[in-house]
Amino acid sequence: TGRGLQALKKITGMFMEIQRRVHQCEQVAWSLLSALAKIDDSEEDTTETLAQALDEMRRSPRGTQWVPAVNCLTDLVYFEMDKQDKVFTAMIVEEGGLELIKQEFPNGNIEAALPLLRGVVDAVGVAPAPTSSFSDAALVGVESNKAERLSRNVQANDSGDVVPGKRAGGGGSAVKDRGSIQEEPVEVSDMARSWLVQNHGVEWLLRSLIKPRTPEVHTGLLRVLGELLQPGESCGKRAARAFRAFGEREGEGYNVILNAIRRDYREKGVIDSALHLLVGSILT
Repeated sequence: TGRGLQALKKITGMFMEIQRRVHQCEQVAWSLLSALAKIDDSEEDTTETLAQALDEMRRSPRGTQWVPAVNCLTDLVYFEMDKQDKVFTAMIVEEGGLELIKQEFPNGNIEAALPLLRGVVDAVGVAPAPTSSFSDAALVGVESNKAERLSRNVQANDSGDVVPGKRAGGGGSAVKDRGSIQEEPVEVSDMARSWLVQNHGVEWLLRSLIKPRTPEVHTGLLRVLGELLQPGESCGKRAARAFRAFGEREGEGYNVILNAIRRDYREKGVIDSALHLLVGSILT
């Protein structure tokens, strides 16, 4: 009847409004957790916030709090971007956060996961100027310095793979107590980049670039991939081999990058990031 339909529409509208408001409350709650973690000196409380966010990312089936939880982690990572002691970032790396991020590539919620990935591997901002003017001697010096710095902060296993959270010559964790004095900066971004290369990151980043996306997403994917391929990176040579071996035909990785440039040839961010990547792949 007409009354019954009207009542049903009213109940449905009320239900949808309740869901919308619950979702808003969830977003506000995660924003508060992020804000409190930034000002809280208690490592225990901070650890609980990060653990809760990672648990939400692991939840299956995925709940409505997945995106707010990822945004919370992203906010914390960018908050400490310029700090020497990157507590939040190191915990994400050590607690399996990169594996959870990886699951979104190439067909998941890349829009939410990509900013977090960029922060963890320190591939934020605009692409630096191409390094084509580097001399051979300069490249050797950069690679030597990078290798020396990484060896102080991570320990290689028998196969030569980097083990996140281990320091050369000891079993200490990369995570330090907040407020403690740290003699040597732990290069968490180096650990994250090495993890990506070891876990086929070059391949799933390239596959993510094949599908047309927004220029912002294309720029982010190119930035992360470009950082893996730079001369002097501890994982650079291995990343370059994976880049050249991508696909069934020779040069398929380069075709993916060139197609991305063609799609967004008017976007300066895409062009700069693609050139940074291509120069790095050639020099590495």
